[in-house]
Amino acid sequence: MDFYEGSLISAEVPPSAYIYSQPEGFDDTACNQIFLNSLRPELSDKVFKRSLNLAGEAFPEPNDNDESRKQWAQSLVHNFYVITPEIKELYEKVDRAIKQGYRQRLPLQVSKRQQQNLLISMKNEDTVWSEVDEESHRNNCILLLGPRGSGKSVTTDRIFNLYNQVIWHESTSECQITYLKIDLSRAGSVIEYCHRFLESLSAALGSAKFQQEVDVPRNETAALYKIDSLVLTYNVGIIRVDSLDHVLTWKSAHQQRLLTHFCSLGARVPILYTARTEILHSPVIVASRLFSSLTIGSIYLDPFKIFGGDEDETRERWQFFTKGLWKQQCLKNHEQKLSSELKQVWFDECKGIIKYAVLLFVHSQIEAIRLGEERISIEIMRDVAAKELQIFNYELMTSSVNEEQILGKSTVDAIEQSKVKVSSHNRKKNKKEVSVENAMPDGFTKVPKKDWLSLPEDDLRHTFLSVGGKNIYEALKLKKLILTNGELFGSVQFPKTIQG
Repeated sequence: MDFYEGSLISAEVPPSAYIYSQPEGFDDTACNQIFLNSLRPELSDKVFKRSLNLAGEAFPEPNDNDESRKQWAQSLVHNFYVITPEIKELYEKVDRAIKQGYRQRLPLQVSKRQQQNLLISMKNEDTVWSEVDEESHRNNCILLLGPRGSGKSVTTDRIFNLYNQVIWHESTSECQITYLKIDLSRAGSVIEYCHRFLESLSAALGSAKFQQEVDVPRNETAALYKIDSLVLTYNVGIIRVDSLDHVLTWKSAHQQRLLTHFCSLGARVPILYTARTEILHSPVIVASRLFSSLTIGSIYLDPFKIFGGDEDETRERWQFFTKGLWKQQCLKNHEQKLSSELKQVWFDECKGIIKYAVLLFVHSQIEAIRLGEERISIEIMRDVAAKELQIFNYELMTSSVNEEQILGKSTVDAIEQSKVKVSSHNRKKNKKEVSVENAMPDGFTKVPKKDWLSLPEDDLRHTFLSVGGKNIYEALKLKKLILTNGELFGSVQFPKTIQG
């Protein structure tokens, strides 16, 4: 205990803590009830839906100035959200895990039983120690799985925002941290995980008084032991570990060490893991005891039920999503109903991935305001997709979403002709807009791909086809058409390029 000038230093309340006062006449020695009482009862469906939707800015009028309308449209990226039955199920599992975790700790009750048993043994009477053993900890862990872009992070963020993260109990001068978030993406070692864990704890406590306690020890083992101790010291309700699948890129020794730590930590405090579906096929994860600790269960988050769902339900969910988002417009000339042609273009560009669908809609609306057209057209949506979604091309190209499954074959067939017309229009438009920098050199002639092998060997098209379109990098390197960093920085003059 700290002393200063002969007086006790009072306990410091974390700056962001919610102050909880115990009701009069309550026995705070019973069953850790003090931590359970500070949590509100499980929310009903109606209250849950209302609580999960963020209250954004007021809907602007079409006649409002352009700047305010653009800002409101931009806010939809974070504010627009579709609640599905799986999300309510996840909330119920999280709420159950937190409350069961607090019930199982029972430190005060166990201590009381130990004292009673000690007094009995001193009187040479029989002692029933099994009562203490019954209170041993059990795992209360959850796994949230989902494909890329399914909304795992957004969903868990909103669910945890329903709780006060830090609670201060005046009656016992104890701090209760309901949840902590640790993101493993781009982490490469166990000690880096420890750093992120203690950094998250420090952010929750938010005071210089706690800085020394959350410093990361240099020794890996000491850091892990420190984490085990601190989750009990600060009465952590649940730990959220994001991007667990990123561990699969680690060295084997680091993987095993961290998974062993999680299995041990899960016996002290509930853990919610979020990961992509690839983790199910990992030998390292399967061999660990991680899956056996998921006593609260798992949730597969697939908002449109694309993977393994019923096609009718998939189409119904996609239509509900697009119609709901389409209504969020403050454009002067916007169409009240989403046309089949525009719906097809929307799907083509975002591939049924929620975050890209919202992103595309938001920027299309902003672009319509900027251009003064005040309506989202097929041309605007395609132009915006080319600019805003280009950096996500690989993810979109590798998307395994079945177009017919989510839109319906009849819908796809009905708008195929208009889709071809739009593509033809865009090709003509792009042909006219070719800049001088992108123009082909003089004398260049187009040759059908099947005839590329007839071209000279120093023509890149001949090289491409000769290797079957694969390992083109190695083929060019052998022909010394690619420079290494050493060659690049060690050469005063670049070698001459081969004209093709």
